[in-house]
Amino acid sequence: MTSVLSEPQPAPPSLRERVAKGALWSLIGQVLGQGLTMAASVVAARLLGDIGYGEYGIITSTVGGFGVFAGLGLGATAIKYIAENRDKDPERAGRIVVLCNRVAVISGLLTGVALLLTAPALASSTLHAPHLANVLRLSSGLLVFNALMGSLSGVLAGLETYRTLAGIAFWRGLVAFPLMILGGWAYGLWGLVLGTVLASAAGWLLTQRAVNVECRKAALPLTGHQLSQEMQVLWNFSLPACLIGVVTTPVIWACNALLVNQPGGYSQMGILNAATQIRSAAMFIPAAIFQPLLPILCHELNREDQSAGSLRLHIINAYATWFLATSATAILLYLAGPIMWLFGPDFVAGKFALVLVLCSIPLMTYKDGIGRLIHAKGLIWMSFGSNVLLAVVLLAATYVLAPQGAVGLGYAYLIAYAVNVVVMVPLFLRKLGMVRVLGMDALLAVLLGLALIPGVLSNALGLGLGLQIVSALLTLGMLLAAAWLLHRWLAAA
Repeated sequence: MTSVLSEPQPAPPSLRERVAKGALWSLIGQVLGQGLTMAASVVAARLLGDIGYGEYGIITSTVGGFGVFAGLGLGATAIKYIAENRDKDPERAGRIVVLCNRVAVISGLLTGVALLLTAPALASSTLHAPHLANVLRLSSGLLVFNALMGSLSGVLAGLETYRTLAGIAFWRGLVAFPLMILGGWAYGLWGLVLGTVLASAAGWLLTQRAVNVECRKAALPLTGHQLSQEMQVLWNFSLPACLIGVVTTPVIWACNALLVNQPGGYSQMGILNAATQIRSAAMFIPAAIFQPLLPILCHELNREDQSAGSLRLHIINAYATWFLATSATAILLYLAGPIMWLFGPDFVAGKFALVLVLCSIPLMTYKDGIGRLIHAKGLIWMSFGSNVLLAVVLLAATYVLAPQGAVGLGYAYLIAYAVNVVVMVPLFLRKLGMVRVLGMDALLAVLLGLALIPGVLSNALGLGLGLQIVSALLTLGMLLAAAWLLHRWLAAA
């Protein structure tokens, strides 16, 4: 008689399947959600003009500065500890979910109240725009909802439920699009900020519901019992993860404040805000494709029978992201003028600021790839040291270059990320025992750098159509050479 006590269980998905599935859904969610948000931003810029859009930019930057304290690094904490424990210790994973959510509620509310109380002083003394006080107060709602959503999104990422995250991104973008446009059209800056707050609230509700569903599916018990056992997680990981943002996000806000205090500063802030939006749009596809690697690395690198520390995984994690981001940047460099025109005629003069901001993308994405390994191995304090260096260089460069307006800030970001990569990446690789790949890094950096130079010169020198075609062919040749090199390395790994 055939035994029916235990049926054969399906084999767990392979590492390749997990990466591919996560990348697909992550990309779909980012394209749908971020695409709608980006479209709303373009329309809002045209409604408000460069000065009004600059005011919106400094408000969102202020929220981001306070948001570091509201978020407390809880999203990154949830990803790491839930990815590590969802299989081997579901009860601990459930406690981490509850702990992160409770702390996010407290930190979000406290930080929201802090912005609510300090908004008049910030608007008048720091931003030299007293009329922004009430709008800043309104934006305090973003702190609460973003803190909660950041923690909950980390839970979903740790569970590798990227299809669910894609659905949330789509519906949030679908809500944000009409709210931001109608708000900006009807009530100007006030309405745009209100639409952003309401969209964030909708996103939180969707994410909370999804976490409840996915935790039930993963059999994670969401109880508050024995939470004291996990308090060390806040010290060992959440604190340094929070400090990473503490040393950079307020510095970015300070750099923006230096800019708006220059003659014509809010107009230049509008240009910089538009350039930053384009940079985010350019980065979101590579980021979406490789976003699932962080929980996978946390899960695999901390197993007793770990098998993910190969050169092949490093090539996929760091080099492939680097290549895709550089390819996207190279294309956008030739479209800088038309892209800025989309925001309105007042933005076209900021074309070269966009060029400089775009050129920081390859540096950021390469460092992010190394950073994922650092986070997965729990070496979070090293990332904190890296961000201290980044913040110091960025602030110093901005202090010197801010009189040049948005172009000066573009140079400052480029300098800060270049110094950070050159100084910190060798230290990271040495700590990870991967110094042998430095030669590969340098060779790929040369090819990708040469791919960008023709596009930069095309904008700086105002080349005609014929020379632009020649320049684009040189760019294509360098990218093809880099792609061939990556293929060889992957085949040999």
